[in-house]
Amino acid sequence: MLFLSGCAAALGQGKVEIKANVVPILFNNVELSGEYLANRRLGIEAGIGYQWNTYKGGYFDTITQNIVYTRIIENRKVNIYLSGKYYISPKHGNDRFFAGVLVYHQFYTLNTLNGQDKGKPNSTTAVGVEPGYKWLIRQRFPLEIGTRWFVYWQKNKIGENIYNLGLFINGKIGYRFD
Repeated sequence: MLFLSGCAAALGQGKVEIKANVVPILFNNVELSGEYLANRRLGIEAGIGYQWNTYKGGYFDTITQNIVYTRIIENRKVNIYLSGKYYISPKHGNDRFFAGVLVYHQFYTLNTLNGQDKGKPNSTTAVGVEPGYKWLIRQRFPLEIGTRWFVYWQKNKIGENIYNLGLFINGKIGYRFD
């Protein structure tokens, strides 16, 4: 609610971009974000995403010439993130090369469809960096490419922390409100 009221106040000042990340759609992931443009060089972006996947594991039966699936896993994830961006040598304000830092949190559930495991809700947190480049088309339509490099940690079944590295590719299009 605080984020939405902040966006509404910023809209009155003409300093907000609304964006959709279109590259992850290829990988069953949808993400929407809003960026508050504090000044020509600084931006604060918040976003939310949803991901769905089904993984199949099994073996190839040489007698029947069929694939036998021994495990089918259904994966559902909701992620939220907050990113601070610094724009290097902007031309129109908040464009061209940028570097950012981010905090990322993900809620997820893994279910085995053949009844072996029943998923319980889990979550993981990550911190990282976000380099990229943003073009402004007619000073209204941002087109942004970038990556997110992050370290995330989660607890395993016996309660120990597991640390992993992640890479996420961004391709965002949007609209800038003046």
